[in-house]
Amino acid sequence: MTREKWLEFFNQLPPAAQDYLLDPSSGVNEDTAETNLAYDNDAWERVMDIVWELLAQKQDIQTFEEELKKVAGDRKPEEVERELLLYIVLPLADLIPWDVEVRLQELGTSLSLIQSIHRVSLRPVSYGAAVRRIASEAKISILSEETIRKLREILVSYIKGVRTDAQVLEILQRSQEGGGLGLENSQAERYLQTMTDFLVSTQVMSEEDYARWYQEYLLDAESASQAGAEETAVKKTGEQSGGADFDVAGMRVRRSNNTALEEAIDAAITRIGELKGDGYLLKRLHNLISTRLRDVRNSAQTKEALLRDEKVGGLGLLTEEAERISGIIEEAYKTHHVAIEDFQRQRIQQTVDEQKQKIATRKQRDSEEHAEWYREKVQTGSSDDLSAQLRSMMASAKSAGGVTSAPSTSMQDVRSPLRLTGLSEELGTMTIEAFRRQSKDPNQAANTILQKLDLLKKESFEGWTEGIQAWRRSPLQQQYLNLVTESFKQGLPVAELVEKKRAQDPSTALPTSEELGAIVALNSKLQL
Repeated sequence: MTREKWLEFFNQLPPAAQDYLLDPSSGVNEDTAETNLAYDNDAWERVMDIVWELLAQKQDIQTFEEELKKVAGDRKPEEVERELLLYIVLPLADLIPWDVEVRLQELGTSLSLIQSIHRVSLRPVSYGAAVRRIASEAKISILSEETIRKLREILVSYIKGVRTDAQVLEILQRSQEGGGLGLENSQAERYLQTMTDFLVSTQVMSEEDYARWYQEYLLDAESASQAGAEETAVKKTGEQSGGADFDVAGMRVRRSNNTALEEAIDAAITRIGELKGDGYLLKRLHNLISTRLRDVRNSAQTKEALLRDEKVGGLGLLTEEAERISGIIEEAYKTHHVAIEDFQRQRIQQTVDEQKQKIATRKQRDSEEHAEWYREKVQTGSSDDLSAQLRSMMASAKSAGGVTSAPSTSMQDVRSPLRLTGLSEELGTMTIEAFRRQSKDPNQAANTILQKLDLLKKESFEGWTEGIQAWRRSPLQQQYLNLVTESFKQGLPVAELVEKKRAQDPSTALPTSEELGAIVALNSKLQL
């Protein structure tokens, strides 16, 4: 790759990737790979050209491996691939559409060695993928799905502001029997620091949002990787043809469902006419036209590929012939590019719409299941005794032909019904009076609040964190915190301060010592 072409590739990279390539660590990684493979300078340059083509054109893995075999020399291709992927490609793996870490493990690379390589974050990640990346960067082994689940909940609650840095450290160090991760102090601090650094540089989103983003990403990446896949698919055809004359149009295999693109390629190939060469080289020309029309290559890159020696991925044409074909391709680009882009944009929008419809259907199904679950609870009377009392009263009134007086019901017998909607709002407006309406027993009232949070957690973890945030904003919780703050200032126990305030103004609604104890116990259970 020439210096000018490399600089053009470099200028198109995201800032984070540019910073990495200018950092000394990038040079150290490249030196390590070169030393391990013991190539001379010329051979190493040929190998690195393959790497830059992979990163610049987002090639699929089959194309990359086929090109690598041509320059591996006396080294085993798998050995060369392993060193290049580990030390040069892995830090920038977000630039390509296939999983580099999985391929490295297939090549026999240990997970600990993979985790020792710093990876630059260049695209969004889901919550689950984020915790794996953070743990890898922090050099912490994840041995079970349960650990991943706990780390995911910690990450989500931290992003949403439910947990502070100190609370994250506490649960990371808390024993596994107590619901924590059981990390040592140094491990927990390293994980927290890595997590905060990661969130500064990387966009993290829910799995649903990431699925929508990834669909669009794959459609975009398809244009960059399709050329290599097509070359690999027809290589045997070219080898069997023996270098005879071919009609390019006759050799083309239709792969894209973009009709505007196929029509444009047909028109360009018809104008180019017959060329000498085997099927593999002629297929390269087809793919070259395709990548130019889709803006994967610019005009200079297209012309350079026409002139480049066929041994290093070009067509090896003479200057005059390359000029002629380049002109035809550029005319096709001007004529058809807008229509090709419109078609691609419609495909992306169609995919996004389909994903939205699937999500809406799933939400509707979940809502119906929750509604059915609640109806069963009410009908059996297991959700609350008040519903059963009301049904009994209505039945008695109907049989008597008139209205009967309601039986006397104490506040201890009445518990507020559990609702699946509006729970966050209910928690956010909780006062001492509303708390007492949950139950006459303060501990039972606190348990009712905990049950409501559990209902939110069954719906989604995000709903649970919103419920906890609402509780912490509630008038009752704020009243409790104000009492704690004032007790520190006056040097009095909270219970004694409450009694003092009640003596000064008996009409003030203040929690009793039993209610304070229940609130303290509830808060301790919400330390996530």
